[in-house]
Amino acid sequence: MERKISQAAMKKALQTAGFVLIALEAVALLVMLISDLKNYLRMDIRNPVHHVIFAAIALAVGGYTYFRERMKANKEQEADPADAKPEPAEEDRIVPATEEDREEILALYQAQKGREYCAWSEDYPSNETIDFDLSRDALFVLKRDGRIRAAVSLEEDEDVARLPYWNKELAPEGELARVAVLPEEQNKGLGRIMMQFGMDELKRRGYRGIHMLVNKHNDKAIRCYAVFGFGVVGECHMFDQDFLCYEKEL
Repeated sequence: MERKISQAAMKKALQTAGFVLIALEAVALLVMLISDLKNYLRMDIRNPVHHVIFAAIALAVGGYTYFRERMKANKEQEADPADAKPEPAEEDRIVPATEEDREEILALYQAQKGREYCAWSEDYPSNETIDFDLSRDALFVLKRDGRIRAAVSLEEDEDVARLPYWNKELAPEGELARVAVLPEEQNKGLGRIMMQFGMDELKRRGYRGIHMLVNKHNDKAIRCYAVFGFGVVGECHMFDQDFLCYEKEL
C-alpha cells in the first residue's frame, strides 16, 4: 500500500510540476507580448520567429488544457479509488426481491429501455424473466425509503455459458445480469454497489468465477467493470450487438 501511495504521490507531483511549468511559460509569453504590444501588432507573419511564438502559445494553451483535465480525472479517481469496495449507504438496504416488488421492478426495467447501448427490447425483461429469477432466489433490489432504486440478477444463460472463451479452471462460474438503476439515481455509484453485492452473493453460493457480456461501445460500463479487475477474454455477437466477454476470479 505504501508503494502505491508513493507512486501516486510522485505521479501527481510530476503532473502538477508540468502544469506549473506550462503555465509559467504561457505567462512569460503573454507578458512579453503585452509589454511590446505595438511591435506585436506589426508582426510580419512571414517571419519564422513569429511563427515560433505563435506555436509556443498554442502549445502552452494545449498543455494547460491537457493537465487541467488530467488533474480533474485524478481527483475523480481519488474520490472513488479502484481498490475501494463499493458499499451501500446507511439508508440503503439490499434485499431479495419478492412478489410484492414485481410492478416496481418492471417499471425500473422499462426505464432502461431505449437508453444508449441497452440491449433490452419491449419483450425483455418481462414478467417471465422475473418469475425465473424469483424461482431461484436470484433477484435482489436496493431500497431506500421504501422505494426500489436499483436491481441485479444472478443469471443462468446457457448460450452465454457455452461461449468458448471462459477459463475452465474458474468453473463453476456465475453470471450477473439485469443490473438496473433508476435514471435519476445513476452516476452515484449504485451500479457498482449492485455489482459488488452480486459478486459477493455468487461467491457465497460457491462460484469460483464470474463472466459477463458488455457492449463493446459502452464506455461507461467498461470503466465500471475495469474497477473490479475484469479481464477481456474474447468478443462475440449476440442479441444483435457486439459484446466484449469479461471474466474474473471471485
